[in-house]
Amino acid sequence: MRGGTEAEILLAFVIGKPREFLIAHSEAKVAAGLCRKFDDLCKKRASGVPLNYLTHRRAFYGLDFYVDSRVLIPRPETELLVEEVLDFCKSDEGGNEKAKICDIGTGSGCIAISLAVNLPQAKITAVDISKDALCVARRNAKKHGVSRKIKFLKSNLIEKVSGEKFDCIVANLPYISQKERASLAREVVDHEPKLALFGGKKGTELFAKLFGQIRKMKFKPKILIGEIGFSQKKEISNLIKANFGEFSHEVDWKKDLAGLNRMFTIRFHN
Repeated sequence: MRGGTEAEILLAFVIGKPREFLIAHSEAKVAAGLCRKFDDLCKKRASGVPLNYLTHRRAFYGLDFYVDSRVLIPRPETELLVEEVLDFCKSDEGGNEKAKICDIGTGSGCIAISLAVNLPQAKITAVDISKDALCVARRNAKKHGVSRKIKFLKSNLIEKVSGEKFDCIVANLPYISQKERASLAREVVDHEPKLALFGGKKGTELFAKLFGQIRKMKFKPKILIGEIGFSQKKEISNLIKANFGEFSHEVDWKKDLAGLNRMFTIRFHN
């Protein structure tokens, strides 16, 4: 396990106190049963189990989410998607916070729930192909008091909702290619769900499928927002042209804090 900080986080988790408590009460004794639990967690962390899976906590967009091995651990860069959706929805184009939104690949529910908390008038549908992931997402929605604001649905991308009319579709799909597998940290490869990590041989296969589904929609969204791998701009651009070239649209690319292309937006002029 790395350093004392993670040990403090685990100990605080075990005794059910904030880390500040450990500093202020360094003389406090810990019950034998809790010591055994702490030792067990330390061994699991040393073996590579992600810290967030051990504490079942991950901060995202100012909220605290429950996570376990059924879902991908939310990444900071994904908060850019939430920001983009909020900017759109709070504009006249997006309906001034009353937008109808579809979150594809919801996982832990971090995007849909963050949007529901910040857009109380929006109508949100969150889909995932994983039944297990949807269980975690529903748990988080209940935790943050937005269960009634989000419709969770098991679906292969937008298969079950392709007939609906959305103002915004936001997609956080698996986009890691098989050749990138070797470059990932072992704790990611060994412990996070592969269904949520890998997007196929090239990593863009799910985007190709999603774009094909949206192309056939009678009512295309006003905007489609998605997160991509930093080296996938060219491939995604080609897929956009191949699927939406016949439709009036405009594409924009956004960079993350490291200056890498990590997000695209497609505005359809219906």
